[in-house]
Amino acid sequence: MKKQLSFILFVVAALTANAFEVRTPSGDTIQCYTVSGTTNEVTVEKAYGKQYIGHLTIPNTVQNNGVTYNVTRISSSGFANCTLITSITLPSSLTHIGDNAFSGCSGLTSISLVAPLQSIGGNAFKNCTGLTQVTIPTTVNNLGGYSFQGCANLTTVNLNADSLYLGYWTWGNYPFDSNYVTTVHIGSNVKRLPNYIFCGCSHLTTLTLGNSLRRIDNGAFFGCRGLTSVTIPNATTYIGSKAFYQCTNLSQVTLGNSVDTILEYAFYQCNISSMTIPQTMKYIGSYAFQKNQNFTSLTFNADSCRFSSNALTFDTNLTSVTIGPSVRYIPQYFVYNNRHISSVVLPDAVRRVGGSAFYGCSGLNTLTVGRGLQYVELYGFSNCTTLTVLHYNADSLSDNSNFFGNKIVTLTLGGNVRYIPNGLFSNCKSLSGMLVLPSSVTRVGNQAFYNCDGITSITIPPSVQSIGTNAFRGCDSLTAVFFNASNCTSQSSSDSPFGSVYGDSPKLFSVTFGGAVAKVPDNLFRGCSYLNSITFGGGTTEIGNYAFASCNRLKSINLPYPISVVGTNAFAYLDSVTTLTLPSSLDSIANGAFYGMSRLQRVDYTGTIEQWCGIKFVDNPVYYSRCLYIGGHRLVHLNLLGIATKVSAKAFQRCSSLRSISTGHACSLIEANAFDNCDSLLTVVFGSGLDSIGYCAFSNCNRIDSVACRSNVPPALNNNAMSNFGNRVPLHVPCGAAAAYSASAWHNRFNNIVEDNSHMINAIPDNYSHGSAEVTQPPTCYNNTAVITATPLSGYRFDHWQDGNNDNPRTVTVTSDVTYTAYFVSLTGIESEANVMSPNVVSNGLTLTVSGLDGGEVSVVDLFGRTVHSAVNTGSMLTVELPAAGVYIVRTACCGSARIIAVR
Repeated sequence: MKKQLSFILFVVAALTANAFEVRTPSGDTIQCYTVSGTTNEVTVEKAYGKQYIGHLTIPNTVQNNGVTYNVTRISSSGFANCTLITSITLPSSLTHIGDNAFSGCSGLTSISLVAPLQSIGGNAFKNCTGLTQVTIPTTVNNLGGYSFQGCANLTTVNLNADSLYLGYWTWGNYPFDSNYVTTVHIGSNVKRLPNYIFCGCSHLTTLTLGNSLRRIDNGAFFGCRGLTSVTIPNATTYIGSKAFYQCTNLSQVTLGNSVDTILEYAFYQCNISSMTIPQTMKYIGSYAFQKNQNFTSLTFNADSCRFSSNALTFDTNLTSVTIGPSVRYIPQYFVYNNRHISSVVLPDAVRRVGGSAFYGCSGLNTLTVGRGLQYVELYGFSNCTTLTVLHYNADSLSDNSNFFGNKIVTLTLGGNVRYIPNGLFSNCKSLSGMLVLPSSVTRVGNQAFYNCDGITSITIPPSVQSIGTNAFRGCDSLTAVFFNASNCTSQSSSDSPFGSVYGDSPKLFSVTFGGAVAKVPDNLFRGCSYLNSITFGGGTTEIGNYAFASCNRLKSINLPYPISVVGTNAFAYLDSVTTLTLPSSLDSIANGAFYGMSRLQRVDYTGTIEQWCGIKFVDNPVYYSRCLYIGGHRLVHLNLLGIATKVSAKAFQRCSSLRSISTGHACSLIEANAFDNCDSLLTVVFGSGLDSIGYCAFSNCNRIDSVACRSNVPPALNNNAMSNFGNRVPLHVPCGAAAAYSASAWHNRFNNIVEDNSHMINAIPDNYSHGSAEVTQPPTCYNNTAVITATPLSGYRFDHWQDGNNDNPRTVTVTSDVTYTAYFVSLTGIESEANVMSPNVVSNGLTLTVSGLDGGEVSVVDLFGRTVHSAVNTGSMLTVELPAAGVYIVRTACCGSARIIAVR
């Protein structure tokens, strides 16, 4: 171009053969033309020294020496300072207008720029003060700096160029003057507004953007302070850096539904009060909406937008934020350090909250978390110091999330929550009252509610399958837990969700299990040292390992039917427990299940003695209580029926209340330590079916004074199965079996082997503190009669045997194994054993009603000792018709005796 311009100047000055003039018929020189590098194009400029007045027409073609030329260019400064030109007709073949081409044409009031015009040079229409509007045609692709500078009356620009370039602009080198343009219309075919094209048009008040506009480049409307509203077309996808920078009166901006990028400072220092971000938005740069002092309301619909990582996007004066239903990601630094937003709702679609998105939102009081939230990045809700109300609906928030602070006072858990992550509500000390987990929750993470001091009760629903370590540890106000999880496991192998063996246990006083709870999970209430009440539901079958270990304020434990398994150390270290009730459904007691119950006084078993013998004991609480109650009665005499096939290991270990044993004919095995340390045991009778006695089965039973074995074949004896009694204790064996026992291992324990009648007889007192009973003449191989004798202690007298007979001594015929029980009465009053409740006896005339019975024999005698009624297996109630008025004594096998006066 520079070479050509030099050439044009040269040829114009010299009027060489490459330049020519076109003259009027009168001989005037109108214009000078220079050949433009081709044989049929020319560049036009005014004739030397010529001034034009009025309308100027530049023809489409000119002829010279028989050659026709197309007029395509107007040379630089070609018509500069032609102040008298009022209008111009440009050739339809024109493609380029040179720099300063019409500069200073102050009389020019209109000009029509049309296709195929491609380039308008710098300062081309500078100081054309008569121009009021200009239309840039679609074909223009280059617009020089200061093209229309100083056009004081140019108010309207119609821009139709669809691929415009501003050339080599520098700061302030813009095509339009900042002081005059008020109206801009961007044509419907324009796709891109170039950088800074209307920069500084401070009087621009009306802006129409065409429907095809896709990009608004950097600074396009920088400083257009007169703009009050802008509607971005739906086709627009890109708004460049500082595009509307310092449009200080721009209060209303409508973004089209395709915008996906807004660069930094795009709307900086405007006057926007509200904004809706479309779903398509993918990126918003730093400070894009900063310094909009009245910007208070934001509707954010971008489903996966990100913000610049190093600066703020919005001012901190926002008071309302609405997040659209399709938003999946909340950008980092979203409303960073905002102090005015009080409530935020994260819709169900939100999957992720960016880093520091709500950091320092010190006015945020209420947060609603939708179902879909999966992750909160670092500092997402940090320093939200007033966030006290949380409506939480996330079904699977990640453990690694940055959570919601610890100031929460009110918590609502939605019906879709499946997992409560590790530490989610840790140290929320103001969270108070009842915590009810919804029925959708399947997992509670580690330390989920750690140190939530205000929680008073917790309800665990049936849906929960696992509870993490220390999930509720440190909840100091927690007094009650309602546990309904039907298939739950504890996630830790050593720690409880609620308590700790190292201290800081909650004040948990009571635990209630729902009817569907099959197993109490391992470690569930381990270390809950304030627990003093446990209520089991009707469906619990198993107590897990360490489930209640170290709950050392429990004083009594009642395990109901159908509990069958008590796990390892389940109730270990409970040194305050005094009574323990075990159900008939019990199958096994694991190692250390009741370890350390040093104050245990009583073990009650609701099943039969035969069922007790079948339980698998790795540990037996009788070891600590030293006594066992079967059906409410203290076990003194063990007499197995024909259905018990074995006595399990440790079944009666250290049962000091036990005085006699008869194993029955079906029992084939006595396992290891079954009667170890039964130090009050006196008489042992082994049934005919016994095959083997296990290791230390009768170790340290040093008070035994009689042993009988009914089997003709000596049962196998394992190591230390029985003590070495020598000649002190006789061994009674069936007639004819003495030689076999003498030749077996039994001879190493018993030197005195005696052959006896094949049936065994025992005589026992109902209460050893009242008297004794014994077989004073046992049956022999040749005589099946025996004599039994009852001997009362001081202050008592013999009353009757259990069958009502009151002979003493008494001769009986032994045809089967039999035990006779002697009953005694006090010489100073009617018998009432301390541990036995008296029967409830009521007379109505001569009708006597006895209630509160537990089966067994009942007899009614008059003051002369005559029996007026006798019954066996009475059930719970008995009715007796008395023969006459008088005083009667009611004696029961289960509940002692009572005296009644019957009046007709």
